[in-house]
Amino acid sequence: MAVCLVAFVLLTPITGGDKMPLRIEIAMPKTRVDIDVQPPFKRAMTKTWLRQAVTAVLEAEKIEDVELSLLITDDDTVHRLNRTYRGIDRTTDVLSFALGEGLETSAFVLPPDQPRQLGEVVNSYNQTQR
Repeated sequence: MAVCLVAFVLLTPITGGDKMPLRIEIAMPKTRVDIDVQPPFKRAMTKTWLRQAVTAVLEAEKIEDVELSLLITDDDTVHRLNRTYRGIDRTTDVLSFALGEGLETSAFVLPPDQPRQLGEVVNSYNQTQR
């Protein structure tokens, strides 16, 4: 489901006279990608490029109306998260924390007009360079 933005623009006819309203509808997808690139890696990539890459993958997989977060960080952060949440005491290239898993049986209810929460993806920039 896409949100529709409706705008009214007042146009003056070429021949002059009263302004005529013109209705313009723009479909706005509800997919949202929040991106955080840690300072040491900000020069290596732009948020725009990352957002385009994530959006391309979502579109190729026909996934719409979702929200997800992407964090580009270092080996130490990914190592700490991997140890804390997976019990694996080493770094890895990517961790994903899905928010939607198990919600069908959960008492937690998402608002019906909000995008589905996919979760968070944490990427070690150092690992991608190896």
